[in-house]
Amino acid sequence: MYTRVYKSWGDKMPTRKIHNLVNKLVLGNDYDWLNRLIDYPSRWLGPRHRVLFHDEKHDPLVTFLLTRDPGAALAHYLHIKLDKDRELREKLLLLALLMG
Repeated sequence: MYTRVYKSWGDKMPTRKIHNLVNKLVLGNDYDWLNRLIDYPSRWLGPRHRVLFHDEKHDPLVTFLLTRDPGAALAHYLHIKLDKDRELREKLLLLALLMG
């Protein structure tokens, strides 16, 4: 069962649940509010929503400046990297499956 999920998941964009799980594993906090905000424009733009809030060089810095929370900035960066990097998605899913 896990093998099937693992093979198919690398091809798809992570859901908010997956983003939250990765944040919880890596940062100790799911930062659900942030993941909702980052992907909110997808309601109108669909996959093109990544033109907003998905700049890995500047957007995490803006998040830090607004929240003063380094964890939120890292969660923002992880969100962007998970969306863009298939290999990272696969490795983090495997880690999540191994950890429970």
